[in-house]
Amino acid sequence: MRTLVLENRNLRLVSLLDKGSDIAELTYKPLDLGLLFHAPTGYRKPGSIVGTCKRSEGEFMEYHGGGWQDMGPRHKDNRPR
Repeated sequence: MRTLVLENRNLRLVSLLDKGSDIAELTYKPLDLGLLFHAPTGYRKPGSIVGTCKRSEGEFMEYHGGGWQDMGPRHKDNRPR
């Protein structure tokens, strides 16, 4: 997946652009301390697998690799601002 990496001497942030810019890594570098949860399934690119769970939240969990999901405000016609 395409990623965006932002870092300075204290923090490293990795954002997964192909997953709506989900934040996949946030590390406090002086202590090499990862601040986010990482699911054992890892990160999967949307559309890369066929969902197998019949529960409504199941497909989300099959793609959920952890990290920090973010949402921005939407315009009244449902387009990102």
